[in-house]
Amino acid sequence: MENKKKSSNQTLLITLMFFMLLSNNIYSQKHSFKVITIAMFETGEITGDEAGEAQLWYERDSLFLEMKIPGAYSPLYYNKKGQGLIIAGMGTSNAASTIMALGLNPNIDLKNTYFIIAGVAGTSPKVCTIGSAIWSEWIVNGDLCHQIDAREIPEDWEYARFRLGCNEPWCDNNDWISGSEVFRLDSALTHIAYQLTKNVELLDTDEAQNIRNRFSENSQARRKPFVTIGDNITGNTFFYGKIISDWADWWVKKWTNGKGTYYTTSMEDSGTLTALKRLADANIISYNRILILRTASDFDQQYPGKTVEESINDVWLGFPLAIENAYRVGSVVAREIINNWEIWETKFSLSMNNNNL
Repeated sequence: MENKKKSSNQTLLITLMFFMLLSNNIYSQKHSFKVITIAMFETGEITGDEAGEAQLWYERDSLFLEMKIPGAYSPLYYNKKGQGLIIAGMGTSNAASTIMALGLNPNIDLKNTYFIIAGVAGTSPKVCTIGSAIWSEWIVNGDLCHQIDAREIPEDWEYARFRLGCNEPWCDNNDWISGSEVFRLDSALTHIAYQLTKNVELLDTDEAQNIRNRFSENSQARRKPFVTIGDNITGNTFFYGKIISDWADWWVKKWTNGKGTYYTTSMEDSGTLTALKRLADANIISYNRILILRTASDFDQQYPGKTVEESINDVWLGFPLAIENAYRVGSVVAREIINNWEIWETKFSLSMNNNNL
């Protein structure tokens, strides 16, 4: 009798240990994602009001599940298809800290994840127009520079901002290097994204066309919105005006050795990419699975015949177009990745060692 009781207790103990191990295994399994969209801000609630950069993704892709990410600006919203969404927060500091918190979360496996950074931006009327969608290969940091008050710059200088460590607008100085001056994304992936989306029908309005018509007849600014590839200058300063737009074009060309062309101005992308690059160096993500899509909500300079002061806070009729078109274009790529995961899982499996110029 005593032996039977001992045997029964041993069986119960073994059964309990089995279920404990099974339970621990279930809870220790990491969430993996095929694609995560990174938005920068939401104008109000995540659903049910005027949409910011995150709301359309949340509502239309049913990203109703939530995972708390300690240290991040927002939870990670997701569905059971392997699709996620996180709001990084406005500015480089918020973006860098949110993405680092996401990458270091022990409950998530991001090694095979594609990231689509999708948000609004300003654009130059020389090359683009409001409502357009721009995929970027080069991202240049516009904050890391010297600046002299424009009233005090030398007479032969065009701009008040110049390269760190130089006594002239530009010099080859490698002593003042942070490693986050310029980033290059995977060219092949960027061009695939463009090919997949170049014919997407973009939202437009007559009111937005009236804004475009303020520019000269043959300019890119007068065009209907379109999908293209162009490069991105990023920084916390919301600059505005023709002179500083010309500086941005010059700055992008300098940092990319003439390979890049300035199309969009954003706030967060150097912070986001700094975090992603560090995570890639730690083999937590794959750097060559990153895409940046910016949609033009406004022009970066005054309209012809207007001053900067008169134009800078003019009605932003391009904002709702940019919000809608970011989803229309970006979601095409997200769906392609999710629906054809057997191809995309290994398509860009080799990580580039050094993606900075």
